[in-house]
Amino acid sequence: GWPETEARGHDLQEVFNIVNAQTRLPAENPARKVIQTGKIVGLANHTILIARDGTERPIDDSGAPVRDETGALTGVVLVFRDISERKQAEAEREKLRTQLTQAQKMESVGQLAGGVAHDFNNILTTITGFAGLLQMQMDSSDPLLSHVKELASAGMRGAALTNQLLA
Repeated sequence: GWPETEARGHDLQEVFNIVNAQTRLPAENPARKVIQTGKIVGLANHTILIARDGTERPIDDSGAPVRDETGALTGVVLVFRDISERKQAEAEREKLRTQLTQAQKMESVGQLAGGVAHDFNNILTTITGFAGLLQMQMDSSDPLLSHVKELASAGMRGAALTNQLLA
């Protein structure tokens, strides 16, 4: 966001406002680091370049010394690479990983519920089966017949509910 003519004379850190994405503290000045060490340097990960208009761009960056024919340090070359697309792709991958994990958990819960429902249905089948056998053996005047019929009916309602769970 800085035309060269306007950037001249301004402090490097004003023109290249670089901060740590997590702490929001100013990142180490790459030009100063190159001058101090005389070597090629890269800044830490999670670096953001804040443009003149306040736009933030995640960047990878590096600095390299510029030397004259005698080997004396005469300047620094800074290279910034906008990694917005890469960061967006990483965020999307993480979102998809989270969705996959959630889907796998739901599948596991579904399998567990299905297994429990199946076993419970087997128990209800035994209850309704024996209630039916009791009804066939009981006299219609037996005072317990209504209880056995209610037991069979409750077993059938439980089996219907279990089938809904399985569906």
